[in-house]
Amino acid sequence: MLELKDKWVLVTGASRGIGREIALAMAKYGANVIVHSRKREHTEDLVEEIKGHGVKAFSVAAELSEEEEVRKMADAVLKK
Repeated sequence: MLELKDKWVLVTGASRGIGREIALAMAKYGANVIVHSRKREHTEDLVEEIKGHGVKAFSVAAELSEEEEVRKMADAVLKK
């Protein structure tokens, strides 16, 4: 497995299902996690759960089928 400690990962569709589980797994491997969903409030609890693993986390929101929203999301990630 790749060394993920202190690396940043972006997990899309992280509000539920497989995306949520992947985000949690990345945190357990020591990665800092950016979680994506259509609305940030959908991932508020997940961000706190991830931080409980001793890593950094924050959320971003975008409708991935809308190019302008994706651009804004990318800008937000790069600013962090």
